[in-house]
Amino acid sequence: MGTNFEKYHSVIFSLVSAIGLELIAIFYTFQGINSFIILTVLFFMVFVIESYFSYQYASQLKSKLPLPHLVDEIKHIHISHHILLPFLLYSSICAFIFFNGMLFQTQLIIFIGMLTFFSIFEGQRTSFRKEFIFDEPLHYIYDSIKIIIYFLGIDCIIQGSIYFSWNQLIFFILSEVLAFTLFLLIIVRKSQFNSIGMLYIFAASVLISLVTLTLMPHVTIATAAILSSVLYYLLVGLIHHKINASLTAAVISEYVIIALIVILAVKGIS
Repeated sequence: MGTNFEKYHSVIFSLVSAIGLELIAIFYTFQGINSFIILTVLFFMVFVIESYFSYQYASQLKSKLPLPHLVDEIKHIHISHHILLPFLLYSSICAFIFFNGMLFQTQLIIFIGMLTFFSIFEGQRTSFRKEFIFDEPLHYIYDSIKIIIYFLGIDCIIQGSIYFSWNQLIFFILSEVLAFTLFLLIIVRKSQFNSIGMLYIFAASVLISLVTLTLMPHVTIATAAILSSVLYYLLVGLIHHKINASLTAAVISEYVIIALIVILAVKGIS
């Protein structure tokens, strides 16, 4: 039984997460805000339980591996990603449900969320089995997940600023916190948690917040969220290369060209 559970761990918890989000959307649509709050808190326990099982799994593997101990940096990387990523993704999808109800877009986001949760859980357990090493594919998976989280988060912050009539300062602070948190995970994973690394991500967070704030009066909510996410992708790439000492004019040109293609595509569709 235990072996089968471990085998299908990621599938089980990603499916339960999707079912929970679907129930939240249904009850919110037909029962109102109280049901939304109760179910959101209730299904958050799914991630608490999943984290517990993952901790147990990691402890068992660690006792069997020929490692005298895990380096503190590696433990911090695993903890920060495995706790923060599911929490941020779940929170952003719940916020999306709050602002959009049972629209088709919500169903699509829940489906994407299910696949993303699976990627987080399975990626984490795969790294455990590889002696707790973050290999290159896992780096790409986590960066892709952060782009999804950023898009959902900034979309909800934009909608919230309209729905609740927030002033520009509140919008700026919330978008700054969102971007800074996701950028922070990058320097933690790259073991660059120092004053220089913090300066880079603070400047990037301020820039992306100001650009998004400037875009809002001139484009639709979806367009502002997409363009802001493109800028986030661009800044993530530049930060990665800066940390790796591989930032060149050619690299910058490559990211700028990709960003311009996406922007032109969005402009053509909208």
